[in-house]
Amino acid sequence: MMRTATALLTSLLICLCLIPAVAEGRHLPINDQFVITGRGDQIIATTTALQAAMRETIDARIQARHPAAFQVPPPEPPPNLSCGRTGTVFLDGQAFRDAAGVFKGFGATYMSALYWERADRGYLQRNLDWLSERGVNYIRILTAVGDFTSDDFWRGREVDPRWDGYFAATFNDLFVDLEARCLRAEVVLTDQVPALDTQAQRFAWLDRLAPFLEEHREQVQFVEVSNESHANADNPKLTSHDLAELTRYWKSISDIPVAPSSPGPGTAEESIAELFRDYDLTADLLTPHFDRDRREDGYRPHRQAWEVQFYEHVNTHVFTNNEGIGCGSSVSTDCDPARLAMGMANTFVSRGAGFVFHTVAGVRGDLPFWELPNAEPIMTALRGVMALLPDNIANGATCNTHWDCHPYEHHDQIWPSTGGVGVVRAFCSHIDGVDMCPVMGMRESYFVTAKRRLTVEVFDARDASQRLEVVELDAGQDWTFTPHGDLRDFIHRIAPR
Repeated sequence: MMRTATALLTSLLICLCLIPAVAEGRHLPINDQFVITGRGDQIIATTTALQAAMRETIDARIQARHPAAFQVPPPEPPPNLSCGRTGTVFLDGQAFRDAAGVFKGFGATYMSALYWERADRGYLQRNLDWLSERGVNYIRILTAVGDFTSDDFWRGREVDPRWDGYFAATFNDLFVDLEARCLRAEVVLTDQVPALDTQAQRFAWLDRLAPFLEEHREQVQFVEVSNESHANADNPKLTSHDLAELTRYWKSISDIPVAPSSPGPGTAEESIAELFRDYDLTADLLTPHFDRDRREDGYRPHRQAWEVQFYEHVNTHVFTNNEGIGCGSSVSTDCDPARLAMGMANTFVSRGAGFVFHTVAGVRGDLPFWELPNAEPIMTALRGVMALLPDNIANGATCNTHWDCHPYEHHDQIWPSTGGVGVVRAFCSHIDGVDMCPVMGMRESYFVTAKRRLTVEVFDARDASQRLEVVELDAGQDWTFTPHGDLRDFIHRIAPR
Protein backbone atom coordinates (compact mmCIF):
# COMPACT_ATOMS: atom_id res chain seq x y z
CA MET A 1 0.00 0.00 0.00
CA MET A 2 1.48 3.32 -1.09
CA ARG A 3 1.45 5.91 1.68
CA THR A 4 2.51 8.96 -0.33
CA ALA A 5 0.03 10.53 -2.75
CA THR A 6 1.35 11.97 -6.03
CA ALA A 7 -0.22 14.58 -8.26
CA LEU A 8 -3.61 16.07 -7.34
CA LEU A 9 -6.19 15.45 -10.01
CA THR A 10 -9.35 17.24 -11.03
CA SER A 11 -11.84 15.95 -8.50
CA LEU A 12 -15.01 15.96 -10.56
CA LEU A 13 -13.30 14.26 -13.47
CA ILE A 14 -12.27 11.39 -11.22
CA CYS A 15 -15.42 11.05 -9.18
CA LEU A 16 -18.00 11.54 -11.97
CA CYS A 17 -16.25 10.32 -15.09
CA LEU A 18 -13.77 7.61 -14.17
CA ILE A 19 -16.04 4.62 -13.64
CA PRO A 20 -18.42 5.34 -16.55
CA ALA A 21 -15.46 5.88 -18.86
CA VAL A 22 -13.91 2.58 -17.90
CA ALA A 23 -17.20 0.76 -18.29
CA GLU A 24 -17.73 2.23 -21.76
CA GLY A 25 -14.23 1.36 -22.93
CA ARG A 26 -13.04 4.93 -23.48
CA HIS A 27 -9.40 6.05 -23.34
CA LEU A 28 -9.12 8.40 -20.38
CA PRO A 29 -5.76 10.16 -19.91
CA ILE A 30 -5.69 11.83 -16.50
CA ASN A 31 -2.09 12.79 -16.06
CA ASP A 32 1.33 11.46 -16.98
CA GLN A 33 1.24 8.92 -14.13
CA PHE A 34 -2.23 7.51 -14.52
CA VAL A 35 -3.77 6.41 -17.80
CA ILE A 36 -6.73 4.11 -18.24
CA THR A 37 -7.14 2.41 -21.59
CA GLY A 38 -9.93 0.15 -22.73
CA ARG A 39 -12.37 -1.62 -20.47
CA GLY A 40 -12.09 -2.03 -16.71
CA ASP A 41 -10.53 -5.45 -17.06
CA GLN A 42 -7.68 -3.90 -19.04
CA ILE A 43 -6.65 -1.28 -16.53
CA ILE A 44 -2.92 -0.90 -16.29
CA ALA A 45 -2.07 1.92 -13.94
CA THR A 46 -0.36 3.06 -10.84
CA THR A 47 -3.21 3.94 -8.54
CA THR A 48 -1.50 6.35 -6.22
CA ALA A 49 -2.96 9.21 -8.23
CA LEU A 50 -6.44 7.71 -8.07
CA GLN A 51 -6.21 7.32 -4.29
CA ALA A 52 -4.91 10.88 -3.91
CA ALA A 53 -7.78 12.28 -5.94
CA MET A 54 -10.32 10.31 -4.02
CA ARG A 55 -8.82 11.47 -0.74
CA GLU A 56 -9.24 15.09 -1.78
CA THR A 57 -12.85 14.74 -3.00
CA ILE A 58 -14.50 11.89 -1.20
CA ASP A 59 -16.34 13.84 1.52
CA ALA A 60 -18.36 15.75 -1.06
CA ARG A 61 -18.94 12.58 -3.06
CA ILE A 62 -20.23 10.52 -0.16
CA GLN A 63 -22.38 13.38 1.12
CA ALA A 64 -23.94 13.61 -2.32
CA ARG A 65 -24.59 9.89 -2.46
CA HIS A 66 -25.37 9.35 1.23
CA PRO A 67 -26.77 12.52 2.84
CA ALA A 68 -26.39 10.98 6.29
CA ALA A 69 -22.67 10.40 5.87
CA PHE A 70 -20.55 11.02 8.97
CA GLN A 71 -23.61 10.75 11.18
CA VAL A 72 -24.35 7.54 13.05
CA PRO A 73 -27.75 6.26 11.92
CA PRO A 74 -29.57 3.51 13.77
CA PRO A 75 -28.30 0.15 12.51
CA GLU A 76 -30.27 -1.49 9.76
CA PRO A 77 -31.93 -4.81 10.59
CA PRO A 78 -29.40 -7.58 9.95
CA PRO A 79 -29.99 -9.78 6.91
CA ASN A 80 -31.73 -13.07 7.58
CA LEU A 81 -28.76 -15.37 7.06
CA SER A 82 -28.24 -18.89 8.33
CA CYS A 83 -24.51 -19.24 8.77
CA GLY A 84 -23.07 -22.56 7.78
CA ARG A 85 -19.84 -21.76 9.63
CA THR A 86 -19.82 -21.54 13.41
CA GLY A 87 -17.40 -21.98 16.27
CA THR A 88 -13.81 -21.01 16.92
CA VAL A 89 -11.39 -20.84 13.99
CA PHE A 90 -8.15 -22.75 14.36
CA LEU A 91 -5.59 -24.32 12.06
CA ASP A 92 -5.78 -27.92 10.88
CA GLY A 93 -2.63 -28.75 8.95
CA GLN A 94 -2.42 -26.03 6.30
CA ALA A 95 -6.10 -25.11 6.44
CA PHE A 96 -8.61 -23.23 8.56
CA ARG A 97 -11.14 -25.27 10.55
CA ASP A 98 -14.16 -24.39 12.67
CA ALA A 99 -17.08 -26.35 14.13
CA ALA A 100 -18.39 -27.09 10.63
CA GLY A 101 -15.07 -28.53 9.44
CA VAL A 102 -12.15 -27.52 7.25
CA PHE A 103 -12.79 -24.53 4.98
CA LYS A 104 -11.12 -22.17 2.52
CA GLY A 105 -10.71 -18.60 3.74
CA PHE A 106 -12.14 -16.01 1.32
CA GLY A 107 -11.17 -12.64 2.74
CA ALA A 108 -11.56 -9.05 1.63
CA THR A 109 -9.47 -6.05 2.59
CA TYR A 110 -11.55 -3.60 4.63
CA MET A 111 -8.88 -1.70 6.53
CA SER A 112 -11.11 1.24 7.40
CA ALA A 113 -14.05 -0.83 8.68
CA LEU A 114 -13.80 0.53 12.23
CA TYR A 115 -13.78 4.10 10.90
CA TRP A 116 -16.94 3.46 8.90
CA GLU A 117 -18.58 1.65 11.81
CA ARG A 118 -18.25 4.91 13.73
CA ALA A 119 -18.86 7.42 10.94
CA ASP A 120 -21.53 5.84 8.73
CA ARG A 121 -22.68 2.44 9.91
CA GLY A 122 -25.30 2.13 7.19
CA TYR A 123 -22.66 2.58 4.47
CA LEU A 124 -20.48 -0.06 6.11
CA GLN A 125 -23.39 -2.47 6.41
CA ARG A 126 -24.25 -2.16 2.73
CA ASN A 127 -20.66 -2.98 1.81
CA LEU A 128 -20.59 -5.93 4.22
CA ASP A 129 -23.87 -7.18 2.76
CA TRP A 130 -22.41 -7.02 -0.74
CA LEU A 131 -19.29 -8.97 0.26
CA SER A 132 -21.12 -11.59 2.30
CA GLU A 133 -23.72 -12.21 -0.38
CA ARG A 134 -20.89 -12.98 -2.82
CA GLY A 135 -19.17 -15.57 -0.68
CA VAL A 136 -16.61 -13.59 1.33
CA ASN A 137 -16.24 -15.13 4.79
CA TYR A 138 -13.87 -12.68 6.53
CA ILE A 139 -12.54 -9.13 6.25
CA ARG A 140 -9.10 -7.76 7.13
CA ILE A 141 -9.34 -4.74 9.44
CA LEU A 142 -6.95 -2.29 11.12
CA THR A 143 -7.43 -1.58 14.85
CA ALA A 144 -5.48 1.68 14.55
CA VAL A 145 -4.28 3.82 11.67
CA GLY A 146 -3.45 7.46 10.87
CA ASP A 147 -0.90 9.87 12.30
CA PHE A 148 -3.17 12.98 12.11
CA THR A 149 -0.79 14.97 9.92
CA SER A 150 -2.04 16.99 6.98
CA ASP A 151 -0.30 14.87 4.33
CA ASP A 152 -1.06 11.46 5.83
CA PHE A 153 -2.66 9.02 3.39
CA TRP A 154 -5.22 8.16 6.09
CA ARG A 155 -6.28 11.78 6.77
CA GLY A 156 -10.02 11.80 7.41
CA ARG A 157 -10.17 8.01 7.84
CA GLU A 158 -8.20 7.60 11.08
CA VAL A 159 -8.92 4.77 13.49
CA ASP A 160 -7.88 6.00 16.94
CA PRO A 161 -7.52 3.73 20.00
CA ARG A 162 -8.30 6.82 22.13
CA TRP A 163 -11.88 7.10 20.87
CA ASP A 164 -14.56 7.21 23.55
CA GLY A 165 -16.41 3.91 23.36
CA TYR A 166 -13.76 2.33 21.16
CA PHE A 167 -14.44 -1.19 22.49
CA ALA A 168 -17.91 -0.99 24.07
CA ALA A 169 -19.48 0.77 21.11
CA THR A 170 -17.50 0.88 17.86
CA PHE A 171 -15.59 -2.40 17.91
CA ASN A 172 -18.44 -4.29 19.55
CA ASP A 173 -20.88 -2.96 16.94
CA LEU A 174 -18.55 -4.11 14.18
CA PHE A 175 -18.59 -7.65 15.53
CA VAL A 176 -22.40 -7.48 15.75
CA ASP A 177 -22.52 -6.46 12.08
CA LEU A 178 -20.05 -9.17 11.08
CA GLU A 179 -21.90 -11.90 12.95
CA ALA A 180 -25.20 -10.89 11.36
CA ARG A 181 -23.59 -11.38 7.95
CA CYS A 182 -21.69 -14.62 8.61
CA LEU A 183 -18.37 -12.78 8.46
CA ARG A 184 -15.25 -12.94 10.61
CA ALA A 185 -12.30 -10.56 10.97
CA GLU A 186 -8.58 -10.83 10.46
CA VAL A 187 -7.50 -8.25 13.01
CA VAL A 188 -4.31 -6.21 12.52
CA LEU A 189 -3.20 -5.36 16.05
CA THR A 190 -0.91 -2.32 15.76
CA ASP A 191 0.10 0.52 13.49
CA GLN A 192 2.13 3.72 13.51
CA VAL A 193 -0.24 6.00 15.42
CA PRO A 194 0.31 8.53 18.24
CA ALA A 195 -1.44 6.33 20.81
CA LEU A 196 0.93 3.41 20.12
CA ASP A 197 4.20 5.27 19.81
CA THR A 198 6.26 3.19 22.25
CA GLN A 199 6.69 -0.52 22.76
CA ALA A 200 5.25 -0.19 26.26
CA GLN A 201 2.09 1.37 24.80
CA ARG A 202 1.88 -1.45 22.26
CA PHE A 203 2.20 -4.13 24.96
CA ALA A 204 -0.57 -2.40 26.92
CA TRP A 205 -2.71 -2.25 23.77
CA LEU A 206 -2.32 -5.99 23.20
CA ASP A 207 -3.33 -6.53 26.82
CA ARG A 208 -6.58 -4.67 26.09
CA LEU A 209 -7.22 -6.35 22.74
CA ALA A 210 -6.67 -9.95 23.85
CA PRO A 211 -9.61 -10.28 26.30
CA PHE A 212 -11.91 -8.28 24.03
CA LEU A 213 -11.17 -10.49 21.02
CA GLU A 214 -11.57 -13.56 23.19
CA GLU A 215 -15.12 -12.37 24.01
CA HIS A 216 -15.78 -12.36 20.25
CA ARG A 217 -13.65 -15.39 19.47
CA GLU A 218 -16.05 -16.97 17.00
CA GLN A 219 -15.86 -13.83 14.83
CA VAL A 220 -12.03 -13.73 14.76
CA GLN A 221 -10.29 -15.48 11.86
CA PHE A 222 -6.78 -14.77 13.17
CA VAL A 223 -4.63 -11.77 14.08
CA GLU A 224 -1.64 -10.10 12.44
CA VAL A 225 0.69 -7.94 14.52
CA SER A 226 1.37 -5.26 11.91
CA ASN A 227 0.59 -4.43 8.30
CA GLU A 228 3.88 -4.16 6.36
CA SER A 229 5.83 -3.27 9.47
CA HIS A 230 9.06 -2.35 7.68
CA ALA A 231 7.88 -1.42 4.18
CA ASN A 232 9.15 2.13 4.66
CA ALA A 233 12.76 1.44 5.59
CA ASP A 234 13.40 5.10 6.48
CA ASN A 235 10.48 5.25 8.90
CA PRO A 236 9.37 1.74 9.87
CA LYS A 237 6.20 1.21 11.86
CA LEU A 238 8.09 -1.29 14.01
CA THR A 239 11.65 -2.47 14.23
CA SER A 240 12.10 -6.16 13.52
CA HIS A 241 13.04 -6.61 17.18
CA ASP A 242 9.80 -4.99 18.36
CA LEU A 243 7.74 -6.98 15.84
CA ALA A 244 9.24 -10.25 17.05
CA GLU A 245 8.70 -9.23 20.68
CA LEU A 246 5.03 -8.40 20.09
CA THR A 247 4.46 -11.66 18.22
CA ARG A 248 5.91 -13.66 21.11
CA TYR A 249 3.93 -11.64 23.61
CA TRP A 250 0.65 -12.27 21.80
CA LYS A 251 1.33 -16.01 21.80
CA SER A 252 1.89 -15.82 25.57
CA ILE A 253 -1.47 -14.14 26.30
CA SER A 254 -3.81 -15.57 23.64
CA ASP A 255 -4.40 -18.76 21.67
CA ILE A 256 -5.86 -16.84 18.71
CA PRO A 257 -3.59 -17.73 15.75
CA VAL A 258 -1.06 -14.98 15.02
CA ALA A 259 1.04 -13.93 12.04
CA PRO A 260 3.75 -11.28 12.54
CA SER A 261 3.65 -9.26 9.28
CA SER A 262 4.89 -9.19 5.73
CA PRO A 263 7.65 -6.83 6.86
CA GLY A 264 9.38 -5.58 3.73
CA PRO A 265 11.07 -3.59 2.35
CA GLY A 266 12.39 -6.51 0.27
CA THR A 267 10.34 -9.33 -1.16
CA ALA A 268 7.92 -11.19 1.05
CA GLU A 269 10.12 -14.27 0.98
CA GLU A 270 13.31 -12.38 1.89
CA SER A 271 11.84 -10.23 4.65
CA ILE A 272 9.84 -13.02 6.30
CA ALA A 273 12.77 -15.45 6.23
CA GLU A 274 15.09 -12.79 7.67
CA LEU A 275 12.66 -12.00 10.50
CA PHE A 276 12.27 -15.64 11.54
CA ARG A 277 15.98 -16.39 11.18
CA ASP A 278 17.34 -13.38 13.01
CA TYR A 279 14.88 -13.50 15.92
CA ASP A 280 14.29 -17.25 16.19
CA LEU A 281 10.61 -16.48 15.83
CA THR A 282 7.64 -18.83 16.10
CA ALA A 283 4.24 -17.95 14.66
CA ASP A 284 1.07 -19.78 13.65
CA LEU A 285 0.87 -18.62 10.05
CA LEU A 286 2.40 -16.26 7.48
CA THR A 287 0.80 -13.33 5.64
CA PRO A 288 3.05 -12.62 2.64
CA HIS A 289 2.39 -9.60 0.43
CA PHE A 290 3.59 -10.65 -3.01
CA ASP A 291 5.04 -8.09 -5.38
CA ARG A 292 2.87 -6.70 -8.16
CA ASP A 293 5.29 -6.85 -11.08
CA ARG A 294 3.01 -7.39 -14.08
CA ARG A 295 5.44 -9.28 -16.27
CA GLU A 296 4.33 -12.48 -18.00
CA ASP A 297 1.23 -10.79 -19.42
CA GLY A 298 0.18 -9.78 -15.91
CA TYR A 299 0.28 -13.31 -14.48
CA ARG A 300 3.45 -13.13 -12.42
CA PRO A 301 1.75 -11.71 -9.28
CA HIS A 302 -0.81 -14.50 -9.41
CA ARG A 303 1.67 -17.38 -9.38
CA GLN A 304 3.92 -16.30 -6.50
CA ALA A 305 1.93 -18.08 -3.79
CA TRP A 306 3.54 -21.30 -5.02
CA GLU A 307 6.87 -20.25 -3.54
CA VAL A 308 5.68 -20.03 0.10
CA GLN A 309 6.02 -23.78 0.60
CA PHE A 310 9.77 -23.36 0.02
CA TYR A 311 10.38 -20.41 2.37
CA GLU A 312 13.43 -20.99 4.56
CA HIS A 313 13.94 -20.37 8.32
CA VAL A 314 10.21 -20.24 9.12
CA ASN A 315 8.59 -22.59 11.64
CA THR A 316 5.38 -22.84 9.58
CA HIS A 317 4.31 -22.72 5.95
CA VAL A 318 0.63 -22.10 6.69
CA PHE A 319 -0.24 -18.84 4.92
CA THR A 320 -2.84 -16.54 3.46
CA ASN A 321 -2.38 -14.55 0.26
CA ASN A 322 -2.92 -11.42 2.29
CA GLU A 323 -2.65 -8.38 0.04
CA GLY A 324 -2.00 -9.41 -3.53
CA ILE A 325 -2.56 -7.42 -6.68
CA GLY A 326 -6.19 -6.46 -7.15
CA CYS A 327 -8.54 -3.92 -8.61
CA GLY A 328 -7.12 -0.50 -7.70
CA SER A 329 -4.18 -1.85 -5.68
CA SER A 330 -1.17 0.42 -5.38
CA VAL A 331 1.96 0.11 -7.56
CA SER A 332 -0.01 -1.80 -10.20
CA THR A 333 -3.55 -3.04 -10.53
CA ASP A 334 -5.50 -5.90 -12.06
CA CYS A 335 -9.27 -5.94 -12.59
CA ASP A 336 -9.32 -8.99 -14.85
CA PRO A 337 -11.73 -11.61 -13.44
CA ALA A 338 -9.98 -14.64 -14.93
CA ARG A 339 -6.50 -13.63 -13.75
CA LEU A 340 -7.78 -12.87 -10.25
CA ALA A 341 -9.48 -16.27 -10.22
CA MET A 342 -6.16 -17.83 -11.19
CA GLY A 343 -4.52 -16.01 -8.28
CA MET A 344 -7.09 -17.42 -5.87
CA ALA A 345 -6.95 -20.95 -7.31
CA ASN A 346 -3.16 -20.95 -7.31
CA THR A 347 -3.15 -19.84 -3.66
CA PHE A 348 -5.24 -22.82 -2.57
CA VAL A 349 -3.40 -25.27 -4.83
CA SER A 350 -0.15 -23.98 -3.27
CA ARG A 351 -1.49 -25.00 0.16
CA GLY A 352 -2.70 -21.55 1.15
CA ALA A 353 -5.34 -21.37 3.89
CA GLY A 354 -6.91 -18.14 2.63
CA PHE A 355 -7.05 -15.61 -0.19
CA VAL A 356 -7.81 -11.92 0.40
CA PHE A 357 -9.63 -9.93 -2.28
CA HIS A 358 -7.57 -6.72 -2.14
CA THR A 359 -8.96 -3.57 -3.77
CA VAL A 360 -8.89 0.20 -3.53
CA ALA A 361 -12.44 0.02 -2.14
CA GLY A 362 -11.18 -1.87 0.89
CA VAL A 363 -8.44 0.55 1.94
CA ARG A 364 -9.89 3.98 2.85
CA GLY A 365 -13.36 2.89 1.84
CA ASP A 366 -13.76 5.86 -0.48
CA LEU A 367 -15.34 3.70 -3.16
CA PRO A 368 -18.07 1.13 -2.41
CA PHE A 369 -17.16 -2.36 -3.56
CA TRP A 370 -19.93 -2.55 -6.12
CA GLU A 371 -18.49 0.44 -8.02
CA LEU A 372 -15.18 -1.28 -8.73
CA PRO A 373 -14.61 -1.97 -12.43
CA ASN A 374 -15.79 -5.51 -13.22
CA ALA A 375 -17.06 -5.91 -9.65
CA GLU A 376 -19.70 -8.53 -10.43
CA PRO A 377 -17.65 -10.53 -12.97
CA ILE A 378 -14.73 -10.61 -10.52
CA MET A 379 -16.91 -11.95 -7.72
CA THR A 380 -18.51 -14.48 -10.04
CA ALA A 381 -15.04 -15.75 -10.92
CA LEU A 382 -13.83 -15.90 -7.31
CA ARG A 383 -17.03 -17.50 -6.07
CA GLY A 384 -16.72 -20.12 -8.81
CA VAL A 385 -13.23 -21.07 -7.66
CA MET A 386 -14.46 -21.35 -4.09
CA ALA A 387 -17.24 -23.71 -5.16
CA LEU A 388 -15.10 -25.88 -7.43
CA LEU A 389 -12.02 -26.49 -5.27
CA PRO A 390 -12.38 -28.94 -2.34
CA ASP A 391 -12.63 -27.40 1.12
CA ASN A 392 -9.53 -29.30 2.27
CA ILE A 393 -7.38 -28.46 -0.74
CA ALA A 394 -4.82 -26.61 1.42
CA ASN A 395 -3.90 -30.03 2.81
CA GLY A 396 -3.36 -31.52 -0.63
CA ALA A 397 -0.06 -32.65 -2.15
CA THR A 398 1.45 -30.03 -4.46
CA CYS A 399 2.91 -30.93 -7.82
CA ASN A 400 4.87 -28.80 -10.30
CA THR A 401 4.69 -29.32 -14.04
CA HIS A 402 8.10 -31.05 -14.28
CA TRP A 403 7.63 -33.33 -11.27
CA ASP A 404 6.85 -37.03 -11.69
CA CYS A 405 3.57 -36.64 -9.79
CA HIS A 406 2.08 -34.25 -12.39
CA PRO A 407 -0.62 -35.91 -14.51
CA TYR A 408 0.79 -34.43 -17.76
CA GLU A 409 4.08 -34.54 -19.58
CA HIS A 410 4.10 -30.91 -20.62
CA HIS A 411 6.96 -30.81 -23.16
CA ASP A 412 8.54 -27.50 -22.05
CA GLN A 413 5.26 -25.65 -22.42
CA ILE A 414 6.02 -22.88 -19.89
CA TRP A 415 6.14 -19.94 -22.26
CA PRO A 416 7.70 -17.32 -19.92
CA SER A 417 10.80 -19.56 -19.93
CA THR A 418 10.76 -20.68 -23.56
CA GLY A 419 9.22 -17.69 -25.34
CA GLY A 420 6.98 -20.08 -27.26
CA VAL A 421 3.49 -21.45 -26.78
CA GLY A 422 2.02 -23.13 -23.72
CA VAL A 423 1.05 -21.73 -20.32
CA VAL A 424 2.44 -19.47 -17.60
CA ARG A 425 2.13 -22.28 -15.05
CA ALA A 426 -0.04 -25.35 -14.47
CA PHE A 427 0.62 -26.28 -10.83
CA CYS A 428 -1.54 -29.06 -9.38
CA SER A 429 -2.80 -30.23 -6.02
CA HIS A 430 -3.60 -33.91 -5.48
CA ILE A 431 -6.47 -34.26 -3.04
CA ASP A 432 -9.00 -37.08 -2.48
CA GLY A 433 -7.79 -38.95 -5.55
CA VAL A 434 -8.19 -35.99 -7.91
CA ASP A 435 -5.75 -33.42 -9.33
CA MET A 436 -6.91 -29.79 -9.35
CA CYS A 437 -4.77 -27.76 -11.75
CA PRO A 438 -5.18 -24.04 -12.55
CA VAL A 439 -3.94 -23.62 -16.13
CA MET A 440 -2.76 -20.03 -16.30
CA GLY A 441 -2.26 -17.77 -19.27
CA MET A 442 -2.48 -20.17 -22.21
CA ARG A 443 -0.68 -18.83 -25.28
CA GLU A 444 -1.99 -20.35 -28.53
CA SER A 445 -2.06 -23.94 -27.25
CA TYR A 446 -1.01 -26.34 -24.48
CA PHE A 447 0.33 -29.68 -25.75
CA VAL A 448 0.51 -32.49 -23.19
CA THR A 449 0.85 -36.24 -22.94
CA ALA A 450 -1.20 -38.13 -20.36
CA LYS A 451 0.97 -40.09 -17.93
CA ARG A 452 -1.92 -42.45 -17.14
CA ARG A 453 -5.55 -43.01 -18.09
CA LEU A 454 -7.30 -39.73 -17.27
CA THR A 455 -10.63 -37.97 -17.41
CA VAL A 456 -10.01 -34.23 -17.74
CA GLU A 457 -12.80 -31.75 -17.02
CA VAL A 458 -12.00 -28.21 -18.19
CA PHE A 459 -13.69 -25.33 -16.36
CA ASP A 460 -13.96 -21.65 -17.30
CA ALA A 461 -11.91 -19.51 -14.86
CA ARG A 462 -14.38 -16.64 -15.29
CA ASP A 463 -17.19 -18.84 -14.00
CA ALA A 464 -16.12 -22.26 -12.78
CA SER A 465 -19.72 -23.44 -12.72
CA GLN A 466 -19.27 -23.67 -16.50
CA ARG A 467 -17.63 -26.90 -17.65
CA LEU A 468 -16.29 -26.30 -21.14
CA GLU A 469 -15.23 -29.78 -22.19
CA VAL A 470 -14.45 -33.29 -20.97
CA VAL A 471 -11.49 -35.15 -22.45
CA GLU A 472 -10.82 -38.89 -22.00
CA LEU A 473 -7.15 -39.75 -22.38
CA ASP A 474 -5.29 -43.05 -22.40
CA ALA A 475 -1.81 -43.41 -20.90
CA GLY A 476 0.70 -41.99 -23.37
CA GLN A 477 -1.96 -40.20 -25.43
CA ASP A 478 -1.11 -36.74 -26.74
CA TRP A 479 -3.59 -33.89 -26.51
CA THR A 480 -3.58 -30.20 -27.41
CA PHE A 481 -5.70 -27.84 -25.35
CA THR A 482 -6.55 -24.50 -26.97
CA PRO A 483 -8.03 -21.21 -25.76
CA HIS A 484 -11.79 -20.73 -25.89
CA GLY A 485 -12.15 -17.48 -27.79
CA ASP A 486 -10.23 -14.90 -25.80
CA LEU A 487 -10.28 -17.03 -22.62
CA ARG A 488 -6.78 -18.14 -21.60
CA ASP A 489 -7.41 -19.36 -18.05
CA PHE A 490 -8.89 -22.67 -16.99
CA ILE A 491 -9.10 -25.09 -14.09
CA HIS A 492 -8.55 -28.76 -14.94
CA ARG A 493 -10.09 -31.34 -12.68
CA ILE A 494 -8.28 -34.56 -13.49
CA ALA A 495 -9.38 -37.97 -12.26
CA PRO A 496 -8.04 -41.46 -13.02
CA ARG A 497 -10.20 -43.71 -15.16
